[in-house]
Amino acid sequence: MGEELVPEEISKLLSAVPTSAYAKGHQYPSGSSGRIATKKSGMWRLRAKEAEPEDLDGQVSELLGQVTSDLSVWGTSRRGFALICSAVGSWAVEMRA
Repeated sequence: MGEELVPEEISKLLSAVPTSAYAKGHQYPSGSSGRIATKKSGMWRLRAKEAEPEDLDGQVSELLGQVTSDLSVWGTSRRGFALICSAVGSWAVEMRA
């Protein structure tokens, strides 16, 4: 998530197609009223398949299998990205200020 996040750049960097993504300013219908809302920041998310019983190791492996293994991408702090892995098997990419 982040104000300067450009989903296409994240996809190219990670060599992956997100489960969901949007840029700051993206407009979408909100709720049943149909009112148009605007996203205040961008987001790029990759979600693993749900597993029963829970399989966190398998979900992390699934996520890592969908993104680049190029360590130079992961070790480049100047890009200002943070990867957030949640316990529900999804990753989000955040732009740091």
